[in-house]
Amino acid sequence: GDSSWAECILKVKQVGDAFPVVGSEAANKLSRALWEEEGSKPRECVAVVEVEIELLTGRTHQIRGQMSAEGFPLVGDIGYGGALPTPPIPVGSSGGVTKSIKVPEKLALQCCQLEFIEPKYHLKKKKDEMVGVP
Repeated sequence: GDSSWAECILKVKQVGDAFPVVGSEAANKLSRALWEEEGSKPRECVAVVEVEIELLTGRTHQIRGQMSAEGFPLVGDIGYGGALPTPPIPVGSSGGVTKSIKVPEKLALQCCQLEFIEPKYHLKKKKDEMVGVP
């Protein structure tokens, strides 16, 4: 995997119950709800769990990359192993060329809270301009 994810920091704040996605009718129903396209659920996925995470550093795709690197890709995340790519769906043809669309997977990632730290300001003597203080 990508070892650069180790440079990012996140805190797992809460882990919910594990829900199976194989082995019973209820599990199969959950699987169909999460991965609407038949065959898009990775074969090795047997359960899903809700996890609350706090980012302590910020990097594009940090949650997706770190969770996947630890063996827990997000449901529906084709880019990081949480879903298998699905074939394009034919929608017609024009001039002998078949047109198709690719149905995107639903990525199971939600932001519940977003906070910004208000920077403290002081007057800089030169030109009396406001300057942020880290």
